[in-house]
Amino acid sequence: ATLTKDFPPELDPSVVSQAGWGILYAPDLDAPSKEALQRLVQHRRELSDDPRTVKEFTYDGEPWAYKWLNRQGVASGIYDPYKVPYYLLLAGSPQSIPFSFGFQLNVSYAVGRLHFDTAEEYARYVDSLIRYEQAPAISNRREIVYFAPDHDDATAVSTDQLITPLVSGVAETADRPAIKPVAEVCQFTSRSFLGGNASKNHLKTVFAPAVQAAPPALLFTASHGVGKKQSEPDQPALNGALLCQNWSGPGSITPQDYFAAHDLPADARLDGMITLHFACFGGGTPAQDRYARMVKDLPDYSAKTPFIAALPRRLLAHPNGSALACLA
Repeated sequence: ATLTKDFPPELDPSVVSQAGWGILYAPDLDAPSKEALQRLVQHRRELSDDPRTVKEFTYDGEPWAYKWLNRQGVASGIYDPYKVPYYLLLAGSPQSIPFSFGFQLNVSYAVGRLHFDTAEEYARYVDSLIRYEQAPAISNRREIVYFAPDHDDATAVSTDQLITPLVSGVAETADRPAIKPVAEVCQFTSRSFLGGNASKNHLKTVFAPAVQAAPPALLFTASHGVGKKQSEPDQPALNGALLCQNWSGPGSITPQDYFAAHDLPADARLDGMITLHFACFGGGTPAQDRYARMVKDLPDYSAKTPFIAALPRRLLAHPNGSALACLA
């Protein structure tokens, strides 16, 4: 893609060692968790072209990203990795560092977030990431796995207009040339579990492949995400769980119908995997559901306190090795 942002000519934003890397700690992050993350900071400094472009910040409560950037000496769209690196990790809950602040930063910067309940989980992620980056050989297959149940008009549209073009490409027309499948362009292979094949058991085999099979590099899911109301005590555990083809339709949802954090098996092999979940609440649940106000009679599934979804948190802190990233 053509980059229109005002990067200095000597800075390649696709190269982390040049673009810089920074971490923004929540003010209430406990000392053991921060200590675990500082091992990652040191690792980034060791890999950087200039360790001065690896920065640590503590969030000061500013709700507007542009004002926070101004206080660091930069403006939106003007990059100086010695002041604010291009890659930024928010460390802490969305109650302490609001979702909205991360969204604003993400307009100009490459932003991620980690939030776990314990220092042990932060340490697991850091250990897995460093171990993966220091491994002499990549253990993943150059493979994309697509997972897309088909339950209704919404999932039919996401399968037909999102997943199928990614899997199969787009045929040439009088108006434009053909578009190749994503896997072919990247010189990857691909597998697809679509419609009736998008079962809970098939998804489980992606996360826990046979001993002789390497895990895929990327899992792309497009499905409904489970939504629970504030009044339901299992909201934090289940919001964003992936609804599989097992579901028979409106009326009731049972634990056999969805894949949640607790469904990740103990022998899951996630090292090096990136997952992308196109699903309601797949990444988390805000305290304000703006979408519900736009659609008549849609229940409000907002949270009393905003939270990151349980499934990506489990993927990123699995005891048997963590995924590299979850996009949702």
